[in-house]
Amino acid sequence: MQNDVKISVIVPVYNVEPYIADCLNSIIHQSFQDIEIICVDDCGSDNSMDIVEQFAKDDNRIKILRHKENQGQSVARNTGMKIATGKYIAFVDSDDTIEKDYLSKLYDAAEKSGADVTECGYFVERKNKFIYYTLSPQNYNNFYDILAHITKCFVWTRLWRSDFLKKHNLQFYSSIYFEDILFVVKAAYYAKNWTIIDYAGYYYRVVPTSTTNDPTKEDKRDKDMLFVLNELHAFAQHIGLAQEKKNIFYNFIAKQCISPHKLLDKDLYRYYLSIFGKNKFLLKERRKLLRRRYFRISLKKKKIVLFGINLWK
Repeated sequence: MQNDVKISVIVPVYNVEPYIADCLNSIIHQSFQDIEIICVDDCGSDNSMDIVEQFAKDDNRIKILRHKENQGQSVARNTGMKIATGKYIAFVDSDDTIEKDYLSKLYDAAEKSGADVTECGYFVERKNKFIYYTLSPQNYNNFYDILAHITKCFVWTRLWRSDFLKKHNLQFYSSIYFEDILFVVKAAYYAKNWTIIDYAGYYYRVVPTSTTNDPTKEDKRDKDMLFVLNELHAFAQHIGLAQEKKNIFYNFIAKQCISPHKLLDKDLYRYYLSIFGKNKFLLKERRKLLRRRYFRISLKKKKIVLFGINLWK
């Protein structure tokens, strides 16, 4: 293992047998080579780790960490962070891939700006093709400016300065979904320099059987989202948000945390209001949903629906 590791790439591995080879190939063949690749075995039931072990035989930059039982992506990432030796940390999900210059672009920008966090655009798979999401390049050094300009709370697409993460003890909550949101919001609060570059090099693959898409996990996802909302609400109280800045914070959180279709649940909507107050985003989204449910027109389908009744004659 080389001594001059600049970037530690952390890859949690769990039941990704069809994708893990593509993922590792995209990391191994980066134009930026001063890396270590930390693959954390999260005890899946397929042959993913057999593939990882074959890669490790041919590339001594790959480290394999093993859990005794499945503990989830959060714990896997935390485990990788504990042994990471790089100046920076990059997270890559094991069913995703990155472009050849991905790490190089982020590293050069981070070194030039001295940023705690450096991020770029990305591609998301939709109906067997990748949709490009670009970001406006800029440097931010204010919590509210960061919230106003970042679009999603992903930890991938971002390069994290290791000493920044350690200084503020930034780790992932274990055993919950949406752990990225808590991590990113707290990082945004502590960051002195957050840099966005005009480049996209991360390819996010939508896998129907993944934990974020599995329909059997919906109840847990709903509970975890409420947990995240409450944690962020408590965080806002802890840091003492300025009154005039509260709308920026809560609008951002509402957009990140609330699935619009959930706003039709009256009890849940009232609960949201108890946290966010009469938030403009919530009010607007709920009105749109109510209009769609109770009044809609479709010439193609020959429908004029009013209070659930098709008036088309």
